[in-house]
Amino acid sequence: MQKYIAISMVFIMVFVFTACTNKTVTVDVDYGDSSLYTKEDMDAAIEIIQEEFAQMEGAVLYSLSYSSDECNSQENIDWMNDLADGAVQYT
Repeated sequence: MQKYIAISMVFIMVFVFTACTNKTVTVDVDYGDSSLYTKEDMDAAIEIIQEEFAQMEGAVLYSLSYSSDECNSQENIDWMNDLADGAVQYT
């Protein structure tokens, strides 16, 4: 279940990044308001996002913010679970 929560957070959270810098940057996190996810759930998702960014050459993560619980419709959750199951591949 944590895997799906983390993956959904990746798509729900809005992030801003830029290229061409190698500076260490502190990520500004806005947890927003959620009745669905705990801070621990969000922290787990943030860790995954930061690991993904660390693998992107030239990309720097500056901020993350949780948009809202409204994005968690069953249709969106099913779509994200399909992504997690490998039903959709990105290159």
